[in-house]
Amino acid sequence: MVTIQDVAKHAGVSVATVSHVLNKTRYVSPKLEEKVELSIRELGYEPIRKNAGRILKNQIVGVIIPDLSVDFYAVFANEITYLLEKHEFKVVLLDSCGDSGRETENLMSLNWQSNVIAVIVIPLSKILPWNGTKLKKKCLIVGEIPEKQKFHIVLPEYENASFKAVQQLILSGHESIALLLQDKTDRTSSAEYYSGYKSAHRHYRINPKENSIYYETDLKTEKVKDLFCRYTAVICATDRITMRLFQELERAEMTCPEDMSVISLEWNQRSGVYQPALTVIGVDPKKMAEATSELFLKCDALQMTNQRLVRVSNKAVSSASVRIIGRGPYGEKIVSCENLYLTEEEIKKVRSGNYKGVLLFQFSGKRWMRLIDQAVRTVFEKLNIQLLEMFDADSNNQVFIEKVWEWMEKKPDFILCAPANDKSTEGLYNEIARSGIRLFFIGRVPQGMRRDGYECCVVSNEQKSGYNCAKLLDDYFNKKPAKIALLTCSSSYISGRDRDIATKKVLQEQFPHLHIVAHERFTLRNYAYGACMKMIKEYPDIQGIYVTWEDPAIQTISALMDAGREDIKIVTGDLDTEVAQDVANGHLIIGMSAQMPYDQGEELAYAVANVLLGKRVSKVIGVEPLLVTAANLEEAWYVMTKEKAPQSIVNSLTETRKKEKMRIEKNSKWKTK
Repeated sequence: MVTIQDVAKHAGVSVATVSHVLNKTRYVSPKLEEKVELSIRELGYEPIRKNAGRILKNQIVGVIIPDLSVDFYAVFANEITYLLEKHEFKVVLLDSCGDSGRETENLMSLNWQSNVIAVIVIPLSKILPWNGTKLKKKCLIVGEIPEKQKFHIVLPEYENASFKAVQQLILSGHESIALLLQDKTDRTSSAEYYSGYKSAHRHYRINPKENSIYYETDLKTEKVKDLFCRYTAVICATDRITMRLFQELERAEMTCPEDMSVISLEWNQRSGVYQPALTVIGVDPKKMAEATSELFLKCDALQMTNQRLVRVSNKAVSSASVRIIGRGPYGEKIVSCENLYLTEEEIKKVRSGNYKGVLLFQFSGKRWMRLIDQAVRTVFEKLNIQLLEMFDADSNNQVFIEKVWEWMEKKPDFILCAPANDKSTEGLYNEIARSGIRLFFIGRVPQGMRRDGYECCVVSNEQKSGYNCAKLLDDYFNKKPAKIALLTCSSSYISGRDRDIATKKVLQEQFPHLHIVAHERFTLRNYAYGACMKMIKEYPDIQGIYVTWEDPAIQTISALMDAGREDIKIVTGDLDTEVAQDVANGHLIIGMSAQMPYDQGEELAYAVANVLLGKRVSKVIGVEPLLVTAANLEEAWYVMTKEKAPQSIVNSLTETRKKEKMRIEKNSKWKTK
């Protein structure tokens, strides 16, 4: 047991000095007082106070809450009551109901009660309507830094919350971000949220738009239309503001996140109930109550008079309320909701045009190519557009070049290309453009291509894929630290390079607790096996691996099985039979971010029809990838391929779910015993 003598020795002072610090019986210089308090904390000394047990049971702590109808405050009130009662304090809860006059009345009523030893207050503003120097009780303030008055204070990291919210939105491709605060009254939260908002914009060298700060009352005025027109994302200071914003979005027939991305800065129990589930960056009220209880008990035990400020860190929950905006080769936003569909009159015009074209793949994945071809043909048949040939060069550049020249001589109305970033074909696409043939890309725009040389490119949103893969890992490791490795293809030929860059960036900037400890590259898909073996030998503490696409992911599974490392989990891009089977078996792959090739093919075909009619389309049209896990695998297979999942996958899913149910029931029985 630590004694007062131990504290004196550790602090390098006399026992009398320690006693004076504890009991406030004589003046001690702030420097010595701080040394003594530091030693008390480091040694874990608990002072013995006379008659403590007898007095404690009669001590009452008053807790004043601004509005118990607010979820955050209700949870805080329940938790602080529980924590203080554990230490044998009685708690009296008083609700200010959002009224500063009632807040003052509540405080004064507690101040004059002899059996109340202290008051914990969450004030409505940093400008207190009462004078703290006139209080007879010890007073601890939560959530505000009062002006011109000194108290012990517990405060959320407001500035950090808004900084992180802006950061997440900027990293998701947003540049027009509004901040929606409670009101124009003096609040510590509003000032610090604004400071974090500005700081994040400065950090990323983006100037926020003029008049980008809105208030809750603006939601009831014409200003809400201005908000919806000028911004792609809104950060809401409270849960109540968030709820009202969603109501206004519904009235305006807008949806989240397609039309407006939303992040809330106030924790609430309903974040998962919102449609879509809400992204929240804010302090957990239970953690807030814990910090308040700890500071209160410490102040009570040590009789501290110097003002203490305790900051409580934020909790981030990333969900579906933020849209990932991809970027094209010239920095343009990828349009994911392009209205390409035609009127009956336009369909008649296209059908009578007798248009012809070809679909040429410089490289391909077999299922990806087949689904694109299938979708293009289906749309073209409806529109009476002839697809003269679908050609797969299978990564043979010379064969591909010859095929392109062959078709350029025949002068079709358009050429659809799935290009690779290969130097031998860099100039080829500009030759097509100069020939007057309308050129469309799928997958990506090749390097060196002039912006005015092609009509449009249909892509999968690889920035969203990168986020999906990182999110899969974060969810699997339950948002706790883990060691991650990247296994990517070094060839610029492969279109997944943007996905690799996005995944790495998201892991580093949005999920820093997932530490990238290794990054191996392979040149050909069959070399992924060796690269994986090398990596896990050098870094045996790896817990999860990101692999660019499905073929090398299968090689990675083989390597991990041969190495006896089936404890390592995998995420990847693209969905195919073998990786789907592994997911269904509950084996190594925990999920993937799958491209939607059929949907890409449809968008491409309708983009062609629009251009043939003389209409302008976006340069880059994006199709959102699908996040796939065992929970939605069967449905995802149908959405992606327009076919039912193979029976072997369905059977495996059923068996895996049975085993999981039995495991849960077994654990439940064991806990009951």
